Amino acid sequence: NHKTSKGAAGAATVTASSAAGADNDMHSLYSSFNYVPREYLAADSSPQAVLVAGWSECGFMAELLHAFDSGSSCLPAGSEIVFINSHPPDTTLGALLRGKTLSNVKVSHVQADPLQRHQLAALPLSRFRAAVVLADERWIDPDMDDSNGIDSIDQPSLLRQDALMVMVQLNIRKLLEDLCLPPINIICQKVGTQGLTRFEDRRRLPLGISVNFNSNSAKLLTQVAMNPLSMLVITGLGGRADLTIVDSSEYCGRGEAMSFWRVLLRAQAAGDVLLGYYVLPSAIDQPIESTINPQGLATRSKQRVWNTGDGRLKFMIIRDKATVA
Repeated sequence: NHKTSKGAAGAATVTASSAAGADNDMHSLYSSFNYVPREYLAADSSPQAVLVAGWSECGFMAELLHAFDSGSSCLPAGSEIVFINSHPPDTTLGALLRGKTLSNVKVSHVQADPLQRHQLAALPLSRFRAAVVLADERWIDPDMDDSNGIDSIDQPSLLRQDALMVMVQLNIRKLLEDLCLPPINIICQKVGTQGLTRFEDRRRLPLGISVNFNSNSAKLLTQVAMNPLSMLVITGLGGRADLTIVDSSEYCGRGEAMSFWRVLLRAQAAGDVLLGYYVLPSAIDQPIESTINPQGLATRSKQRVWNTGDGRLKFMIIRDKATVA
């Protein structure tokens, strides 16, 4: 939650004796406003409708539904999830719900192909606050036969799947534009780890948030290899621990130079697991670039000033929920 401009004006009337603290407060009030699109910050407790396009393997879909319904960052009570894919509902969502009781959300299935814009157009898109686009099982293995080897994991096939997910996302965005509706958050799975797709092309239409499951898993494994104790926290993620964003001042003094190793040790001494960092851009048209587990001994050992006093560098950590509370 971020304070309004009225609160910021009030902060500007502090006495001279607390001027330094006021400067920091003012920056914290405005930095997110200036550097992060509002739709990624807006949050409330009212019920929301979320569209999920594509259907992945059942184990993952079960975890996704659990996260939406009762996970550590679940949707508000009364929210709705609409799954749209070309699979029969009794073998997908229906099978997932057998013997399961949802506590927060209600779900429904629309049997349609999200790759076809005219089929997506039949949905009441004005209701949705966000959308999730997944690599559909049928895009991976078109005939759904595990025995014939048609499902390919070579680089061209992975880029093809990414292209199909981009197509779904563009279908949603084009329909919203045609209906004069505001843009919504779209979270898109990214399958390929190499090669250039529209996800990486910053000179064209921005495509929202992309999450590469394979790459994220590899980075977590590397983090564990560097610091085996982090496995204790990672396995509790969403249970007793959560991913948390903190300012660089959490571990570093203003103007203090140190290596990533030193920051990691300070985080560990505080009971946290340091995953990486990101820097808020200095201009609104620049991307937010993040670094997870900096690669190479030279990079991790390089001395640098993390806290320059401008509040732009943030650390991504895993922290015990009791500490967060």
